[in-house]
Amino acid sequence: MALPASASAQARYRTTRDENFRQQPGPDARLLGTVLEGAELAAGQLRDGWLDVALEGWIWAGSVGPTDRDGHNLIVNSRGENLRANPNGRVIARLAEGFLLDEVERREGWVRVRRSGWMWARSLDLVS
Repeated sequence: MALPASASAQARYRTTRDENFRQQPGPDARLLGTVLEGAELAAGQLRDGWLDVALEGWIWAGSVGPTDRDGHNLIVNSRGENLRANPNGRVIARLAEGFLLDEVERREGWVRVRRSGWMWARSLDLVS
């Protein structure tokens, strides 16, 4: 797949397979979770084959707690948790324990969250 050298911050991509979501670009960077095939993400810059992406979705409020680490305000406090497209909807990612998130909104026991990270660009297709 050919990607532009400078992808727009508003570009949308879809995962073509389950793929690792990492803190920094590179295969040895800290693994934060796994984004499942078919999930859509907003994307930014491309660096050495890695695409800067914004993962956003819904997580059960009981599986996160407050934190002030590294500029984030929530942390996954269970042994791993599903991130969903909508409250109680389709699972789009599996987040590791300790995963740091930014809260966007709350609704009936669910929290809409966002997090930036890096994914291998060859696992993403531009959504037309």
